[in-house]
Amino acid sequence: MESQVREYLRTMYNPDPQALKIILFSSSFILFLFLVNPLFENPYYIFGLVSTVLTLVAAIAILACE
Repeated sequence: MESQVREYLRTMYNPDPQALKIILFSSSFILFLFLVNPLFENPYYIFGLVSTVLTLVAAIAILACE
């Protein structure tokens, strides 16, 4: 079963550079909005900030590898 899932994910992996650029720009905009009004005592703010940064880094890494 695990090998079937891996094979399915391998066949579905086809990153589109245009889509990654859209993710990159939208994540950059959201990151800018997070940094304008920081609320570091709010755990939801920290979660949103970390997930946005991870999305941004992943998009940059995939674009660089392609």
